[in-house]
Amino acid sequence: MLQISDIKGDLHNHTDFIEGENTVLEMIAKARALGYSYYSYCDHAPSVSARGEEEVQRIINERRGFVDKFNLEHPTFKLFLGFEVNILAVGGLAWPNELLSQLDFVVASVHNNLKDPKEKMTTRIISALENPYVSILGHPTCRLVSSRPPSEVDWDAVFKVAARGGKIMEINANPERLDLPEDLVKVAKGFDLKFVISSDAHSVPEQDLMSYGLEVAQRAGLAASSVVNTWNYEMLKDYLKEIKRR
Repeated sequence: MLQISDIKGDLHNHTDFIEGENTVLEMIAKARALGYSYYSYCDHAPSVSARGEEEVQRIINERRGFVDKFNLEHPTFKLFLGFEVNILAVGGLAWPNELLSQLDFVVASVHNNLKDPKEKMTTRIISALENPYVSILGHPTCRLVSSRPPSEVDWDAVFKVAARGGKIMEINANPERLDLPEDLVKVAKGFDLKFVISSDAHSVPEQDLMSYGLEVAQRAGLAASSVVNTWNYEMLKDYLKEIKRR
């Protein structure tokens, strides 16, 4: 059975860049204390329309420099560069491909118009998954356990497209999300999809939430081999590059 000791890193976290509470160095220190061998720099993508593409490019350059320097200096602990990018209400993503292509991975998530009709929401998600630079579908159903029902989506259609592109389905470990939920993890497993368990931490203490997502994966009967953050750094790095080539 999949165990917490199998988890080698956390790909979806948020620092104090926008809405997190801790610096990236504080989050990295916690990740190392948890015994991980990699961590991702993955905040919400700054708005191109508000900040301008030149400013967003500057942010990417700054982070790429930080990640590359860190990885050169730390042979046993590595960083990935990612951003959580909004799936737009009209379909597609909030960043152009020229920016997305510079990242190690992209978490694409729906954050608005959550009550769109089933057909429209399905089309929005599929349009994001068809982008070669999207690696992970973040908190896929958009539910909040105690306060918001899941969005209506044709999950068979979504999983079919995701499987074709080798995309990764997130199991968001925040107890208010637990998303994908167990029942849909079981359905997605039938499409031979890959998964990632993410803390979606917005602070150092929230990095301990990983165990809640692990329990979802265990109840769904996932093998460690289908959860990408049980893989070592090089294997995961290669797979993220492969997604872009499909």
